[in-house]
Amino acid sequence: MSLEEFGRLVAAGMKAKGIGQGKLAVYIGVLPDGRTMDATQIRHIINGTRRSLDSQLVQRIAEVLDLDPLEAHREAGTWPLGLSPDDVSELAAARGKAAQRAAQEGVAASFPGSSSELGKPSELYLPLSAGRDRAA
Repeated sequence: MSLEEFGRLVAAGMKAKGIGQGKLAVYIGVLPDGRTMDATQIRHIINGTRRSLDSQLVQRIAEVLDLDPLEAHREAGTWPLGLSPDDVSELAAARGKAAQRAAQEGVAASFPGSSSELGKPSELYLPLSAGRDRAA
């Protein structure tokens, strides 16, 4: 878990979507707390030089780039919005079981929290809960 690892994850997601730093900033849009991003801030995230990340921003980046939200939060060092550590463990275990079942049946597994359309809010996007923003 490190900001550099999260940056690599974001860069890979951008490459897969074929978008640059400026477009990612636009697709992120206005966060619930009123913040917006620009290409310079995205560059700092990719380079791992942004001083801190919060759950709102990590969740929105994961949505826009169709990243696994649990992996994105783990790499960024944040907790998914509105989830407890037990919730995260249970969700990860359920995803693992679903992926195994899908592999056995020869179908692709898809999970809530990712979107195939840029900018579409995810089913896991929840309001920020005070004090649950960063991992302890």
